Amino acid sequence: MSIVAAGALAVASASPAAAVGYRVAGYSANNASYAFGDYDYEKAATCQGAAPNAAYFATLAGRVDDKRWGDAYGAAVKATWLQCFDGGNQGLRWEYREEVIAYDAPFVPTDPNPDPPGQQFHSDWVDVKDLRFYTCNWNPASGAVGTCARMSKQ
Repeated sequence: MSIVAAGALAVASASPAAAVGYRVAGYSANNASYAFGDYDYEKAATCQGAAPNAAYFATLAGRVDDKRWGDAYGAAVKATWLQCFDGGNQGLRWEYREEVIAYDAPFVPTDPNPDPPGQQFHSDWVDVKDLRFYTCNWNPASGAVGTCARMSKQ
């Protein structure tokens, strides 16, 4: 899943800051789920207003794994961020957003046709700031995610 602002594919004419990348990883709060990913961002977004490099483009590509086999819960990765909207003369407006960007189904080793553990994912964001990632447990029966813990820079 990706969030892409309409018309946000043009790069601002200002000199862009260099792209930065590093790995993020973490367990859910109860250690039942684990996720990691390569995070890259560049402070050269189209939503600039009077504050150059306030917003950025970002990508996270990685893997999420259910670590507690045999229960009814899987794993998930949740992202939270502030989305930029350029209001012209009114300036920039930031709105809080969150989205579950990846799921890994519960692994039941006694299932005659089990899904392999782990799920790869890739997500992109445009015109955002304060992007954060969380490893969570996922209940497929209700769709709820919980017991989340923030991923940290590795």
